[in-house]
Amino acid sequence: NNNGLDATMTVSEAAANPRVIAEIQSAVDSANSQVSRAESIRKFVILDADLTEASGHLTPKMSIKRDVILKDFGDSIEGMYSGSRVFTLSFFEKRISVPLGTLASAQALSSRR
Repeated sequence: NNNGLDATMTVSEAAANPRVIAEIQSAVDSANSQVSRAESIRKFVILDADLTEASGHLTPKMSIKRDVILKDFGDSIEGMYSGSRVFTLSFFEKRISVPLGTLASAQALSSRR
């Protein structure tokens, strides 16, 4: 019954629907209550497209194709980190963005060795 929502709603419409967003936030909150803060989901974006093998985002084994996802959704991913301090490294036409807090944690761990 789609919880009273239109069953013919497109993925784009669902991604922008406040009730869908609230339901996903509820699921994220529930999952976060089971893990530590370091493992928790703090930000998420609901994409307006399905990630499928046919769309080119998944392999036949259902593994993600990172380069395709970054090409198609890089702006959404980057937007999740805007406002926070992020270190971005580019090499061989690839970009890696890492929150600076993660780098500081890694440096602290490596200095203990």
